[in-house]
Amino acid sequence: MNPLRLRASVLLSTALLILVIWNIRQNSGNPGSPAYQTRDVYQTRDDSRLHLLSAPNSKFSERKETLDDGETIIYHKDYTEDLVRENATLFSLVRNGELYDMLRTIRNFEDRFNQFKHYGWIFANDEKFTESFQNQVKNLCSGSVTFVHLPEQMWNYPEFIDRAKADQARRKMQRQQIKYGGSESYRHMCRFFSGVFYRLEAMKKYRYFWRVEPDVEFKCSIKYDPFEVMRKENKMYGFTLAPLELHTTVPTLWNSALEYMAKYPERIAQDNNFLFLTDDDGKTFNMCHFWSNFEIGDLDFFRSDKYNHFFNFMDHKGGIYYERWGDAPIHSIAVSILLPHNRLKHFTSTGYLHKPNLQCDGSSEMMIENECICSPEDDGSWGDQSCIPKIYDIHKDWQRPWYAPKERYLPIHDNILRMMEEKRIQLREEGITEEVIEVRMNEYLASIHSPEEGE
Repeated sequence: MNPLRLRASVLLSTALLILVIWNIRQNSGNPGSPAYQTRDVYQTRDDSRLHLLSAPNSKFSERKETLDDGETIIYHKDYTEDLVRENATLFSLVRNGELYDMLRTIRNFEDRFNQFKHYGWIFANDEKFTESFQNQVKNLCSGSVTFVHLPEQMWNYPEFIDRAKADQARRKMQRQQIKYGGSESYRHMCRFFSGVFYRLEAMKKYRYFWRVEPDVEFKCSIKYDPFEVMRKENKMYGFTLAPLELHTTVPTLWNSALEYMAKYPERIAQDNNFLFLTDDDGKTFNMCHFWSNFEIGDLDFFRSDKYNHFFNFMDHKGGIYYERWGDAPIHSIAVSILLPHNRLKHFTSTGYLHKPNLQCDGSSEMMIENECICSPEDDGSWGDQSCIPKIYDIHKDWQRPWYAPKERYLPIHDNILRMMEEKRIQLREEGITEEVIEVRMNEYLASIHSPEEGE
């Protein structure tokens, strides 16, 4: 062959190969979704490179808006195509140090759901977000992004709390090794989610919110719009998992709730979900609660007098600071007594993972259809430490999914208390002091409970 022709042939083949490789790289970020491409935008702590989802600039125009003297920064992304979306936002409370956990969650959430809807995302922090945090997060989100630096009064003690008493309570719970028992900021977080977050100026224009925590993952694709489901089915509170709360964190919570119900019977909804919370017709709290690290809620409800009257009553009891009441049991009690049970929504087959608890329910056909990468054998939503079966047992109009186990709910908390009392007796016989016994009991409780709290 003529040397010139040979050289031209080699150059042409090389050019074609480069073009093929370039096309593969351009479309490797999200198979089946050519509208997205990948970019190396940050380096993880182990120095490995991650390809992160980024909507191509041709799909939207971006503009920055600064409000409240820099305390709120909005990156608007205006898409050229028409999008049908609900009046809703994603919401995350996150700190600068949780950047990489948040980025992994955003990437997963975009892949599994939001790439199709481009819902906006509000990020809140009790400290100012760094420029690096803002740049990396806004690059990854396919919708508009809002960064909020919380006002001091939203992350502080209410004036009626005795700080010395609160400090003593934290020290005692820390000695007893109760999880987050010694943490002040954890209690601020619980109060923020219990009765503050929906008051943010950035939240006021929205009807629905979806809480997304750093370092959570969805093992299945969500091929419908949960916000649309909430509106069309007239639901006010959506959940996935319902484990047990640690009873050592809420010793007076139930009595406070009963006091509220007795004092304000006219505020209690008919046909409510009260029996979900108790196994003995209201005498005691069975510790069942909806895990609030995943919750989809109607902000009209949380902003209502109905909810805030209840929250203010509970807030003034001081249990968030003098004990360690979490937002999950407070929300759970509120929606269970203030709303009819048919205003609640159980979202199934999401593949939601908040370590160590996983929702991986569904038939094999559903697993394939939803592109799940989890095993139903690891599902915790219908297990013997879950309260999900109970809500279907007590409400006959709730149709249990056909693939779900048929076993009825058994009182879990009573069995735990019996086992703990047997342990106490054994330790006393061994001559162990009461202070050490309390520590051992909390260690034992943690070993048989879910290691993570509901908040």
